[in-house]
Amino acid sequence: MFSVFGLSIPISATELLLASATFCLVFWVVRAWQPRVPKGLKSPPGPWSWPLIGHVLTLGKSPHLALSRLSQRYGDVLQIRIGCTPVLVLSGLDTIRQALVRQGDDFKGRPDLYSFTLVADGQSMTFNPDSGPVWAARRRLAQNALKSFSIASDPASSSSCYLEEHV
Repeated sequence: MFSVFGLSIPISATELLLASATFCLVFWVVRAWQPRVPKGLKSPPGPWSWPLIGHVLTLGKSPHLALSRLSQRYGDVLQIRIGCTPVLVLSGLDTIRQALVRQGDDFKGRPDLYSFTLVADGQSMTFNPDSGPVWAARRRLAQNALKSFSIASDPASSSSCYLEEHV
């Protein structure tokens, strides 16, 4: 018999030890699956995450608002987890320009998340991690569509240039 907060729970010491060992084993396995930051490098700042689900509950129904709040707290570069996968979040025009224009090769591509394969069998324009000829053709198509539907009155305006440059 075990007593917690005045409640008597009919559990033996063996069962308690077995439950504790199982919890520790699961915790150890989850920690072993998480990718490590190479020695000498720092991980980007970010909030504490739940094991296995990451920040899915934090993002809620309006992830853009949740990410905006997180960027105000942690800065323009932060890390969250979707499930057990770390995701780098960039905000701020200068930070995004630095990543996409000056360091484009380092930031190209998409993470290989299981949920991406569920959306259009992994072949949609948004969720395709490939950067081959199919991706290039889709990019040209999207870029031409965005150019033709641009509402900017002056083609040299900064928003139009940023839009075309980042697509």
